[in-house]
Amino acid sequence: MDLSIHIKQLLYKHNCLVLPGFGGLLLHYHAARIHPAQHQFLPPRKAITFNKSLTVNDGLLTSCLANTSNIHYNTAELLVDHYVQEISRSLKTKGDFTINGVGKFKTDIEGHIIFESNEETNYLTDAFGMEHFVSPAIIRRDSFQPQQAEPLTKKTKRFNWFGLSGVLLIMALLTYQILDITKLLKPHDSASILPDSQRLQQIAIERNEAMQKNNADSSYQPKRDTMVQIIVIRDETSTAPSTSTTNNSNNSDSASTSQASLLKGNANNKKLQDSIRYSSKVPYPLASEYNPSKWGNFLIVFSRHKNQEAAILSQKQLINERIGVRIYVNGSEYFVVKSGYLTKQAAAKDIALYGMLGYSNTWIYKMSE
Repeated sequence: MDLSIHIKQLLYKHNCLVLPGFGGLLLHYHAARIHPAQHQFLPPRKAITFNKSLTVNDGLLTSCLANTSNIHYNTAELLVDHYVQEISRSLKTKGDFTINGVGKFKTDIEGHIIFESNEETNYLTDAFGMEHFVSPAIIRRDSFQPQQAEPLTKKTKRFNWFGLSGVLLIMALLTYQILDITKLLKPHDSASILPDSQRLQQIAIERNEAMQKNNADSSYQPKRDTMVQIIVIRDETSTAPSTSTTNNSNNSDSASTSQASLLKGNANNKKLQDSIRYSSKVPYPLASEYNPSKWGNFLIVFSRHKNQEAAILSQKQLINERIGVRIYVNGSEYFVVKSGYLTKQAAAKDIALYGMLGYSNTWIYKMSE
């Protein structure tokens, strides 16, 4: 009696079905997949595997046969045992046995049982109606459209009337402020603060003569806003010239001392600036030996190793198979790669071809500039 229909119905509902004394059929979930080389889109599905260690009868197949055929449970159990014996006998005589819609049992040279599931049947009920399809690869092309430059006549007119007038107004304000500041600072320049000794003596004599002529005039009030007035007051005594000369020498000494300290401070500041400028010189990092014209922007990595000997051995094997590869060292790791790809699309195209040749573990590595 053919029990393939009952087995197929039970696999839609259960993830495990035991053929008593022979083995168990297990279902495993597989997510949706995309084949990069053939551009196929495969829906999610449940795949069947065989485990010969599961031999204890779980009663699923016997109960299903008894209920659907309306026979006694013991009779159904005998039919299941007979079906299992038929599978074992066919494997010994013919070497294979097929369960329609489920898969095929075979034996290898050593007599081990091998199960090949039927890929056309999808036992995942949630994926009902989904079929695999083929879609051509999408080629993305960067379209660059240069922007047209706007005429400069409008901007030039605005700059002539508005920008130029604003600049002239700012310059006028700055000139006025500079002139005003110059007037305020004019009485306090270096010539008035540090006059020479002859000039002070001449001014003192002239002021003394003026005071003697206008001594009777009560409306005369000497000015008290300059250093000359202080000199005239001191000149009323007999030691005015010597006092002015002494003050002049003191002022000259203090001025020379202040100028020397200022020059010394400027020299110290210059040395400090030079030391800061020297300490701020940081050497640039060494240039990388990466050359895009030789290596390209992308690499196809065939294998990855921790030592150089294993990388050289893998390189020789690929070269013997007429695949030109080289070794790329990154830190303490050695990569056996195929270089020369300027774009990722070109590398992905060759990866698809290598996948058809059996190199399914290749991947793309982007070089950093």
